[in-house]
Amino acid sequence: MQLGQPAEARPYLEQALRIAQAEFGADHPQALLPASNLGNVLLQLGQPAEARPYLEQALRIAERGYGPADPRLASYLHRLADVVRPLEPGTAAISLLDRAVAINEKAHGPASSEVVEDLRCQAAALVEAGRDSDALIPLRRVLAADEQNAGELAEQLLPTLTSLADALLTSGDPEGALPYLKRIVDVTEHAWGSNNLRLAGAMRKLADCMIACNAGSQVIPVLQRLAALHDHYGTETADVVHDLRLLASALTQQGRSGDTQRYLEWARDIERRHQS
Repeated sequence: MQLGQPAEARPYLEQALRIAQAEFGADHPQALLPASNLGNVLLQLGQPAEARPYLEQALRIAERGYGPADPRLASYLHRLADVVRPLEPGTAAISLLDRAVAINEKAHGPASSEVVEDLRCQAAALVEAGRDSDALIPLRRVLAADEQNAGELAEQLLPTLTSLADALLTSGDPEGALPYLKRIVDVTEHAWGSNNLRLAGAMRKLADCMIACNAGSQVIPVLQRLAALHDHYGTETADVVHDLRLLASALTQQGRSGDTQRYLEWARDIERRHQS
């Protein structure tokens, strides 16, 4: 193992913390750095339960030394939340991140990179706690900041757009998710081109949402583009069969039964080849 890797650093950090605590006490400022570093190393090693008491100790020392609203506290709050999230999805991590957001907003401004990062984690913690509708506010703030920094068609918007759409769908609001799903298609196409296979998943999700919104006439062009993409790549999967049958159904519902035969035969051909 190379020098400086977390597993190799661990015993030295444990020793440094023992020395600091023996000489000065567990909550003395001299114990802050070794406790924080040891917690961070254990987190890197995938041991959040072991990291937690050290990061709690570091936060406690920092609060006593800096005060409850000092900007330096935000990083300790954020890191402790990273530990708590996989252990206790719910209130504990969300409360820590609420504090980090408030501190960073006051210190750096509501659209600062520090606040945006806190909001990303806050939204994720809310989703993990089953509070998808509550995650919409931080997610929309993150999206607005990313749009301002990178533009409305930037590839980096995709995770937030996807999270917003998923949160709305989980909350039972397909109409609210629809504009975000359309934007995902637009951003994906802008980033990788109109014939890139990455578009398939985005267009399929958009089509399913359109059907949930009873937008049958609007879904046909999306599904036709999706069929053309499958044709271009020669893709033959269960998803392709699903897309082709969905297109045939949408055409039938719009009184265009004569256009369905090609897609139904295509779907049956794929199924036959996979059965043989």
